Amino acid sequence: MSKTVLGLLKEKLNPNVYEVSNYRLEDLNEPVQDGNVTADNLHRGKSGENSNLGADAIKNVCDDTIAFSRQTSPFCYFLDGCRRAYYLCDAATSSGRMLPILAGQISAAVLARDKETGRVACHRYKRRGILLLPEGGNGFPKDDLDTFAEIFEKNFQKDSIEVVRVKDNDPSKDDPKDKSLAKLNAEMQKQEVAYLEQMTISGELDQEHMIIVDGALQFQAIPKSSQHFLRYAIGLSKNFNLHLEGVHARNKEIGTLLINLKKVGDRTRGFRLRLSNGVEYSFWYLRIRPREFLNFPFAGIVKVEKVLCSQQEQEDGLPGDTIDTLSRCLLLETSVAPYGQDFRWASHIYPIYMTEQLQKRKFDPDYFYENLLKRKVEI
Repeated sequence: MSKTVLGLLKEKLNPNVYEVSNYRLEDLNEPVQDGNVTADNLHRGKSGENSNLGADAIKNVCDDTIAFSRQTSPFCYFLDGCRRAYYLCDAATSSGRMLPILAGQISAAVLARDKETGRVACHRYKRRGILLLPEGGNGFPKDDLDTFAEIFEKNFQKDSIEVVRVKDNDPSKDDPKDKSLAKLNAEMQKQEVAYLEQMTISGELDQEHMIIVDGALQFQAIPKSSQHFLRYAIGLSKNFNLHLEGVHARNKEIGTLLINLKKVGDRTRGFRLRLSNGVEYSFWYLRIRPREFLNFPFAGIVKVEKVLCSQQEQEDGLPGDTIDTLSRCLLLETSVAPYGQDFRWASHIYPIYMTEQLQKRKFDPDYFYENLLKRKVEI
């Protein structure tokens, strides 16, 4: 016997009403990549940099005459995750709440670049399809979801679509749609963390073969005991919170300091960040594109992060020379730009742009998910 996915939902989960929406959730306003960081996470008692640079000081890393090239740069790998979300329908559950049913595609990819030839190739890649269903609280009962998930995943195994449960233990907190989107992002980050773990254990990552991660390094899936997986990773955020207070001075927003990054190579000192899981980071801001050619004063500035792993780093912060070297190597990544291809081009590095495009081209067409509820399943 066959039914549609919508019919299966009605039969196994018994919601009162389904109002099919079927549209893709677009990120019209791209969220900042350090949105989970607040002033409470800033560790002002300790510096993120072991140097004499003051909190308000600006240093230009291009002043050094040491020559750098792609052969001597440590950056060989580039990691990025992508996701698409689809709002399928609203379910009126027996608890008396209207809950959104979302689906999505997530992927993660690592691009490898040969130091000698500069050629890039896909090193690792994985894509998953996800149907997000609320469980517990005002969501669906676990037993009903178990039955539904077994039938659904059996039918969609070849399409790599699985059911992921969104815990609704505290219905008073957060919008249900936001919870589902947060779960989608968490599943994407889980795959990124898995790649960092695999490449660290296999020995692919070391001091001379480092990886640049698109976005912040504050993966919630990494406990302090596993922070060594980030030892050879650099987080590069092109979209960050300009209004974060308490970074360089109490009651001052970070944007008041970044407005002084005027020349390519200008950087701030390294600041320190401590998350609730105990992992500490050094982070700094760097201008990678000339300000005079951009239409926004903060365009061309990136936020760079590196985890503090060793005992000495946790005590004193990253050496200033290390921050300078990493910053100069990042400037090498701007020789090619996705100008005209991406509105974020000024704060984008081309290998990360290529990693994004690789994943977007491998996503299933939108219509597959927009019509997911109409697909037939065998019971």
